[in-house]
Amino acid sequence: MKEQNNRSEFTIGLDLGERRHRFCALNGKGEVVEEGTLGNDRVSLGRLSARYRGALVVMEAGGHSPWISRYLEGLGGEVIVSNPRKVRAIYQHERKSDQRDALMLARIGRMDRALLYPIHHGSEEAQQDLLRFKLRDSLVRARVALINSVRFSLKSLGYAVVNPSSERFHKVALEPLPEGVREMIAPSVQALAELSGRIAVLEREINLLARTKYPQTFWLQQVPGVGAITALYLPTCAGCWLVPRNTFWNPLVRGARCGNMD
Repeated sequence: MKEQNNRSEFTIGLDLGERRHRFCALNGKGEVVEEGTLGNDRVSLGRLSARYRGALVVMEAGGHSPWISRYLEGLGGEVIVSNPRKVRAIYQHERKSDQRDALMLARIGRMDRALLYPIHHGSEEAQQDLLRFKLRDSLVRARVALINSVRFSLKSLGYAVVNPSSERFHKVALEPLPEGVREMIAPSVQALAELSGRIAVLEREINLLARTKYPQTFWLQQVPGVGAITALYLPTCAGCWLVPRNTFWNPLVRGARCGNMD
């Protein structure tokens, strides 16, 4: 389809999927001018944005909405990310389809943006910082599961490992065992050593972030039992929260979200 002339009058509803997205474009009169699907990649999204430069794009919050909303805004578009729980209560219908969802998002965005209950995604930088916590959490869970597996395997053979910390388990697990049993669990113990090493690297990165990028965590660490990891989780998670747009633009709330202690 050729690039539209009066670009600012267009409203696009974008129903996000894992591999493909459904879109519906309305003109200033509320008429459907284009419907279709596009791939879940920057090239396809860029082509849609080029056809309707400056258009209002409406989508629901989801796994892909953070990066897609930032990308389309970077191309000059206006993006509204809606609260899916509240919006679906308005247009929920027994004959649900991705095509209808895209159409309804566009129509609601064109009529009354307040009905979308807009939210604002945090910055990509805050999202990347928070990812360190999620990766560490995944590795810690994997280590716990592997330790339990080794313990149960040894228990069935009549052996036990004295209760060391998770960080030291791989260092002492082989000591009290006969040679044949050692060979059996050696691969698992080696995997535990690698997991502990990767967890330690992430913890060093998190501690460095706390000292250099989020100095406000110093005050949180004054609470007994609160270390750098717990203290840093609050400001990084706050930077990725979904908050109402009208709340986000309130300077008092914005300051609190950024961790100002004044």
